[in-house]
Amino acid sequence: MDSKFIEQITRYQREFEQQYKPIADAIQASLKHVYTPDIVATKAYFSQIEDQFSKPVAEIARGLEKHFEYASRLAKEAQSVYDAMAELPSSIRAELGVLAARGWYLDPELPASAPAKLREAIEAGDHDAADTALVRYFAEELPTIRNHLTAKYPKRAHIFNRAFDAHVRGEYELSVPVLLAQVDGICWDVTSFLLFKADNKRPEIAKYADHFAMNAYRHALLAPLLEMHPISASAKARPANFDGLNRHQVLHGESVTYNTEMNSLKVVSLLKYLSWVLHFTDEDSSTNI
Repeated sequence: MDSKFIEQITRYQREFEQQYKPIADAIQASLKHVYTPDIVATKAYFSQIEDQFSKPVAEIARGLEKHFEYASRLAKEAQSVYDAMAELPSSIRAELGVLAARGWYLDPELPASAPAKLREAIEAGDHDAADTALVRYFAEELPTIRNHLTAKYPKRAHIFNRAFDAHVRGEYELSVPVLLAQVDGICWDVTSFLLFKADNKRPEIAKYADHFAMNAYRHALLAPLLEMHPISASAKARPANFDGLNRHQVLHGESVTYNTEMNSLKVVSLLKYLSWVLHFTDEDSSTNI
């Protein structure tokens, strides 16, 4: 190779180094400045940021964990409530049936736990305790029920007032038949069916109750109207030693011992029950049950 060419290349290299060396030195110095202390500082900065974010993220994670635990607990409780609600109609039906078999009917103003406790007492054979509790309750509520019935059925108000006056005076031989007569009157006015008329071994008013068969809760509340109970039992259905309250025996003069406070209050309980359950969608249909 030509020596002059080599010298020329070498000269160009020296000139290039002399021209760009200051720039290279400056870049190198800058890089040294950046990559040593600044990188350390940058690492510390990002480490600090990581610490700052990791704590709240961890707290959020713990909060979410607690939330999911709470949600799981709520789901289990909701399932328990759902299961209880699914069993409610059968419980109500049984409780109302036991009460009706004793001649009593549900007042929706009773405490929610009362029907179950009364059923338990009756099924345990403690009839006197159940009767005593219900006599006390309806006696105390008598003025309220009187006002309720006279307002609910104004065309019958004068009859209710005379009957309730007789009850207050202890003249149960008057209050019982008069109040019993209003039962079928109300049933007919509201449903066009009668409670004390049998149809295929069921009360005629059961046809009305059957309309609500798809509504398990309401149908359960109507359960006392679906079968014959002592108050509406025929002569063939009543045992020979029957001494309870029976509408036929009272109104047809077969019974002369019906005139008791308890029997009068039993009819009051039936009237209050009908005034609620036959108007279940009315504005005054609120209940504790």
